[in-house]
Amino acid sequence: MENNIAEKELAKIFSVRLKTMMDEKSISLGCLSEKSGISVKTIQSWLDKKACPKSRGFIKIAIALNCSCDYLVGREKYKS
Repeated sequence: MENNIAEKELAKIFSVRLKTMMDEKSISLGCLSEKSGISVKTIQSWLDKKACPKSRGFIKIAIALNCSCDYLVGREKYKS
């Protein structure tokens, strides 16, 4: 049960940070999909907090958005 709660919280934080970065960089869902190699459907599920990426997904998104994985999961306040 505790793991499920942690995963839901992570999905929420990731979703907010992902949307923030997409807005700041004016990157559309389609463009992010193309840059990261991750399907639009998968990214949309992350934005909708229905799922959370595995480590490879975090890395691909961080590279595509030029930010750290730690920022995307809420471990850092700054995007570096």
